[in-house]
Amino acid sequence: DDNRARGYSEALGLYLCWEYGELLWYDPVVGDYLQTYEDEVARADQEAARADQEADRADRAEAELRRLRQQLADGETDKL
Repeated sequence: DDNRARGYSEALGLYLCWEYGELLWYDPVVGDYLQTYEDEVARADQEAARADQEADRADRAEAELRRLRQQLADGETDKL
């Protein structure tokens, strides 16, 4: 296939692969490709987005807790 080529590096124990215009490293021990820089950036972006969502949820929960505590302090238990 003209779109794919592979060569083995004994020094690294990895295959250097050219596949459909992309240069990749394949680890035969693991049986998978090593993550590329772009893969790692995408993973880090996803983790950051999840962390932001969790922080937003925690902020909302803390605000609700403060509101409920204030209601209790003000004796407004009928609104709980």
